[in-house]
Amino acid sequence: MKIKNILLFVVFTFPITALAQDDLIFNKLQSAISNYSAKIDECNILRNKNNLESIDIEEIKDIVKKNPSVLSYLSEKAYNNCLQPERGLLAEVILYSTTENKNNQAFVLGESTRKVSFHPDFNDEIIFNKLTKKEQLKLLSITNLETPFDALELMDRIIE
Repeated sequence: MKIKNILLFVVFTFPITALAQDDLIFNKLQSAISNYSAKIDECNILRNKNNLESIDIEEIKDIVKKNPSVLSYLSEKAYNNCLQPERGLLAEVILYSTTENKNNQAFVLGESTRKVSFHPDFNDEIIFNKLTKKEQLKLLSITNLETPFDALELMDRIIE
């Protein structure tokens, strides 16, 4: 009789626990998206405040003219660093949402968010890694390129 009661308890509480877990993941996902969105706004403000005028164009002109996409890579790298830890936390919750049923709202929201927020393209990084170590270190040593910056604005200054 005790086993039957335990089994009935498990059977009746399982759907409630599953629903609670669904809601928990969905709520965590919504919170992570909200936090990530706020962090994007913060990083955009930093990008707009970044004074690229202080960068000595002559120092990097030759490197960038040969490999223009390195600015795109450095810009994305600075932006992704700025977005931490919120970006990592969002990725973690998206990973949790993939354990849900495909018709579940948490799964659908997680999948949609993943497609919009995480789209890896390693072409620019590959080009950056093909630079000599000296060229890489030169670019990485520029403090203004560690903070989000407008790569197009900097490129315009370089090609003038």
